Amino acid sequence: IQIDIASNGKEGVDMFEKNSYELILMDIQMPIMGGLDATEEIRAFEKENQIATTIIVALTGDVSDKDLAKYLKIGMNDMLAKPVEEKELLRILKSACLQILVVGLIGKFFGIFIALPPNLPEIIFI
Repeated sequence: IQIDIASNGKEGVDMFEKNSYELILMDIQMPIMGGLDATEEIRAFEKENQIATTIIVALTGDVSDKDLAKYLKIGMNDMLAKPVEEKELLRILKSACLQILVVGLIGKFFGIFIALPPNLPEIIFI
């Protein structure tokens, strides 16, 4: 697994635009650019460049159903509560690996080219 760490949302977006990631753990509260704005920029970049949607998981202390709905609405896929519990992190990682595998298999079945990582996915922590 390759893990990259960004110190703020703007740096994370810049890293995303230059690299290929399968999973992003996005902190909601960051300096310079917050996680919500960074997610919106990443989704816009994906759409503009017609690339596959990357799995983005919110890292936050705000874990109400209302907050989760807000994160899903802007394009995040899931949420992890801070402080992060090992069991929940493993749930997210298993889910992400399964989604990546299924998308790859469907792509191959329908003749769509989708590059899968040789090992486990690359991850960016923002």
